[in-house]
Amino acid sequence: MGLPGSEDYVQAANYLLRDRIMFGTSYPFHAQKRVYEYYQNAGFREEVLPDVMANNALKFLNLL
Repeated sequence: MGLPGSEDYVQAANYLLRDRIMFGTSYPFHAQKRVYEYYQNAGFREEVLPDVMANNALKFLNLL
């Protein structure tokens, strides 16, 4: 977390790649709660965060 280039992914999700980025963890190396909190505070726009956190994965799995 806080890896080089991570800000670029946040900016891409906020503008060009909103429907292409999904929440993910590197569990068991990082606790899921810690990664979830990181995403919540990473700088995603409020209207983009639901897509990144859930909707894009649901669409990918044909569940939405």
